[in-house]
Amino acid sequence: MVAIGLGFGLVLWAWRGGGTAQSYLLGYLIEKSLSLDNVFVFAVIFSAFAIPVPYQHRVLMLGIVGALIMRAAFTVAGVALLDQFHAATYLFGAMLTVAAVSPAWRSSCPASR
Repeated sequence: MVAIGLGFGLVLWAWRGGGTAQSYLLGYLIEKSLSLDNVFVFAVIFSAFAIPVPYQHRVLMLGIVGALIMRAAFTVAGVALLDQFHAATYLFGAMLTVAAVSPAWRSSCPASR
């Protein structure tokens, strides 16, 4: 699979030039590193909960399916909420602003150190 991804980068380089290929390869490498990070997190969680090896595949699959179902449910609920109440846009915007500013505030605030 890695060879196919890198091969596609070569095709982009020949077809669209170095800038496009570089952007693709950078995104590809970031995605690969994040997927390896996920594997590490899965291993830590499995060991923390002492999940036996024969059941790890099933637990992982149920977790993925559960995450997809919850993501779909929250997306549908959010769209319905925004459709019914336009003011919810401001609420969601405020939540995103707080989530973005909060880590910066904590790291710059002398009292938090």
